[in-house]
Amino acid sequence: MEKISTFVYGDKYLPDLVKLAVTVGTGAGSAVLFGGLYYGFNNHNRIINWANVATWGSIGTIIASQYVLLKGH
Repeated sequence: MEKISTFVYGDKYLPDLVKLAVTVGTGAGSAVLFGGLYYGFNNHNRIINWANVATWGSIGTIIASQYVLLKGH
């Protein structure tokens, strides 16, 4: 099984991938939460477009991915 995981994932072990996935997911979720809070306070209609939510999630994913990739440097 170790040879298969080494072949599929390269030099990354599965627990490391789980940590990375949790970090990226937490970054995306927190970006959506903070984006919604900011937008909710500044928008008096209280209507949130799904395009805004997707944008906030994408921004959080990009930032968290950059953190994960550049953490060792």
